[in-house]
Parts: sequence; C-alpha cells; structure tokens
Amino acid sequence: MTDLDSKAFEIVCAVMPQIMEGMTFGMMVADPQGKLLYHNPVADRFLGINSAAQLRDIPNLQLQKEIVRAAISAGHDDAVSRPAESCISWDRVVTVNNETRILALRTRMVRQRDKKYRVFFQESRRAQQAFSRVVARSALRCRPDNRPQPSRSPAHRHALVGAQTAHSSPE
Repeated sequence: MTDLDSKAFEIVCAVMPQIMEGMTFGMMVADPQGKLLYHNPVADRFLGINSAAQLRDIPNLQLQKEIVRAAISAGHDDAVSRPAESCISWDRVVTVNNETRILALRTRMVRQRDKKYRVFFQESRRAQQAFSRVVARSALRCRPDNRPQPSRSPAHRHALVGAQTAHSSPE
C-alpha cells in the first residue's frame, strides 16, 4: 500500500465515507472473531444485514462455514485449523426482501499493524454480466488500433462469415 503524507491522509479520510456509500458493490469488515465492524448500504441491501452485530447474525447465511467450504474447494486443505488469508471467492443465491439474486462473494484477511480484519465484497452476478456484455460489445466494435468499426448489417456480417467459412474449408 502506498504511504500517504499527512495532508493526503486527511483528504482520503474526508472523502472515504462518500466513496464507501456510493459503491455499487457490497462491502463488510469484520474482526477475526466475526464481529461486524462496518458494512455499506449495498451489503445491507444484498444480505439483509440490518442490525447484525456478528457475521453469524446475518439472516440466511453461515459465512464462517461458507468461507471454510470455499477455501477447501480452492485447495486450502488446512482451512479449518488455519483460516486462509488469501482471497477466497464463491457464488451464493440469496433472497432478501423477496428479491432473489446470485451474489459473487469474495473475502480475504488483511493486516493493519498488529491486527487482522476480514474484508468481504459482494457483487450481483447480474451487474457483472451486464458489465461483461458492455465490454464484449465494445471490444467487438473496436479495431486493434482502437478506432471504432463501422457497424454492418446482419446480411453483410453473414456474407463475411460465409466467406470466412468457405476460405477455411478444405478443398
């Protein structure tokens, strides 16, 4: 992490609440014992945290068990006796306020001086898929020199595909 001088640190601390509140993904921070220290509004909306004080108090989730399962699936055989500190990710179907969504969950332990914290990120798969579609469409419309390609009619694209197929077929 980059060291900040005192003026930069003061600025970051001043704007951080607006940054955290304006994120489009959920974020939580807990201590190693599972005490929930912070969560943003998106995490509340995605997980129904409300007034949960511990990770175990979040309705319909057993995050501690899910972390261990995901860590073991990722190849951390000793995840039960020694919690993984690297990034662990998994998907989870969650229903909150009659809204069901698939969440991509990620967590990792972070150290700050002599303390550890578990940081969680939650993102709706719908948002990820929408973003991926936008990126894919823009990539298809760009040439290697990053100039946009002119759009072509379906008939023209079909003719191009037919020509490529004909060119690549054995004679």
